Amino acid sequence: MISLDTHLLTFVILQSLFGNSEGDSVTQNHSIFVTEKEKALLFCQYETTSSAPGLFWYIQQENKSPELIYNKYSQDNKKRFNASNDESAKTFNLEIAAAGLSDSATYYCALKPTLCDSFQDAITAETNTVHAVEGNRVKMSCNYTTTANILSTYLHWYRQYPRSKPEFIILIHGGDDQEPSTGFTVTHEKENKSVHLEISSAEVTDSALYYCALQPTVTGNP
Repeated sequence: MISLDTHLLTFVILQSLFGNSEGDSVTQNHSIFVTEKEKALLFCQYETTSSAPGLFWYIQQENKSPELIYNKYSQDNKKRFNASNDESAKTFNLEIAAAGLSDSATYYCALKPTLCDSFQDAITAETNTVHAVEGNRVKMSCNYTTTANILSTYLHWYRQYPRSKPEFIILIHGGDDQEPSTGFTVTHEKENKSVHLEISSAEVTDSALYYCALQPTVTGNP
């Protein structure tokens, strides 16, 4: 006889994180709790001016970047995940057939891809982790590729604390070389297609997850 412990799983669903065009919004329930092997249902309701919106679900494990798990138009979605789109109710709820420990995470519902602008556009961090001593200068760097004209490109930086939504820090226009902000400086090397975020004097509260992006990814950004 094999005895299995029953674990309580936590699903944190953050509300309206990923920005879309004006008039578009996403609303989700904040958190749900289920026991292992139970079915989990994650609610997502949306408003959009598009007649054929793209609908996506992302999962974010602790200290990791968001990962796409379900695309309305894809036939290659992750197993055990299923999302149904009710166009009349404007809902796109995600169902996990038998929840496991690895499913305890933060989930995002979005109306468009949030990891890059197009299949040709991409942005990646030079290093996954940067260590620093309190009071020292810290530099984080990203390299990008884009089909857009450099003068129409905007480069964004975000910060995310554990179990909190990403918060906008600073952006720099593609035609600019540098953009200062309180405690931060962004430097853009256009020829190398790289962008650097510097913290002038690191504090304990600066320890977090940082994102660079080619488009706004949080509702209400510039």
